[in-house]
Amino acid sequence: MHRARQGGQEDGSAQEEVSLYGGRDGKALRLVPSVVLYVDVLGVRQMARRRPATNLRRFGKAISRSYRDFGFKKSPWPSASFSDMLVLCSPLSPENDEKSAISGLVFQAAYLQSALSESGFFLRGGLTLGKFHISDEVIFGPALVDAVEIEEKVAVSPRIVLSKHADSIMKGSGDGLATDSSAHSLLLRDGDGHAFVNHLALLFDDPSDPLPALESHRAIVMKCLDDHRKEKRHWEKYRWAAEYHNSVVASAMPDATQLLVPQDTMTWQFDPFA
Repeated sequence: MHRARQGGQEDGSAQEEVSLYGGRDGKALRLVPSVVLYVDVLGVRQMARRRPATNLRRFGKAISRSYRDFGFKKSPWPSASFSDMLVLCSPLSPENDEKSAISGLVFQAAYLQSALSESGFFLRGGLTLGKFHISDEVIFGPALVDAVEIEEKVAVSPRIVLSKHADSIMKGSGDGLATDSSAHSLLLRDGDGHAFVNHLALLFDDPSDPLPALESHRAIVMKCLDDHRKEKRHWEKYRWAAEYHNSVVASAMPDATQLLVPQDTMTWQFDPFA
């Protein structure tokens, strides 16, 4: 898989980037044009009510492994996390233009989705750009509000959706992704027209055989469908994950029908009235 730092800035400039926002050494807090990624881990609230001690250990292990590139002061991507939520940003600068910053956070989003899905956790989120502030004191700004609204009202399914503005920047004027053409494979457009992060594409840009990872992803999605069979609102989210999985497999490996999630697993069942 891609290293989590691919597409981002060098660590040596991280302290300078964070200081742009102020909040250190008495500096005034500032709103800075930034690309902002906001994600929510699905299912954590339910797990906190069911076998909380066991699920805490499982969740903690997955988070510590997946967030390892963001939880230190010199990270290129200033971040904040609480429980099942993570905010990650990339401040804009002459060396880090809009396309570069969006492309970098698309890679981070794909990496996070891949790493967490291996442990059975799925992400939903929004990726936006605009004025933003992050410091030890507070996270704040219209870009964060927009990202949260996309996560809550637009994403719905376990997908990370780009704002219309971010979408239009990535489409550009026909020149593709000028900063990293390989990032193009990490975006798909859903049937509702929204662009979202195609994290399974990472598997096909890795020298390792993608089959084991796809088999594991298929098994995890099927388990989630089975576990939530009686909870239609939650079940629908994992049905979308199954449709996404099958679409990627059918496109990249059309002969690997054994990797598809069976249709009967993805079909809502009705029982006779008794």
